[in-house]
Amino acid sequence: MINLLTVLTWFTSKKEYLSNYADNESAKKAATRLWNAIDSSDWIPFVIMIILTVAICLWYFFPYNNEPGRHYHPKHWAKFGVVNLILVFITTLGLCCILTPNPSFDIWFLVKIVIANTFYALVLYYAISNIINRKGKSNAYPWYIFKNARI
Repeated sequence: MINLLTVLTWFTSKKEYLSNYADNESAKKAATRLWNAIDSSDWIPFVIMIILTVAICLWYFFPYNNEPGRHYHPKHWAKFGVVNLILVFITTLGLCCILTPNPSFDIWFLVKIVIANTFYALVLYYAISNIINRKGKSNAYPWYIFKNARI
């Protein structure tokens, strides 16, 4: 499983994060509880992101594109992608606030985690779109960077 905190450790480690609160023992304990709460349940927002992204991709490529009208243009694909990112952002932020004991302690820390999960959603949305366009039976516009690549 991909650890959401792995992305954050590119910017700061747990030791560096906790050193910001070294002067105040109660703040350091709260920061430790926040880090540990996210670290122990980071798979939940990740799984929710996967479920939402797959559901939105499948809905866009099959029921939506099979309706009468011209739904297969790239602007519709982009709109569904933006809706996916917004849903993942809001859902992940809500889950992080529910999973942590005191989310208002360091909301910026939680926002960084939410942004990382939203980035994963963007990558997954694009990957699923490429796979469905190349393998699926959808009349959606073929939207991929490497047009000659084979999957």
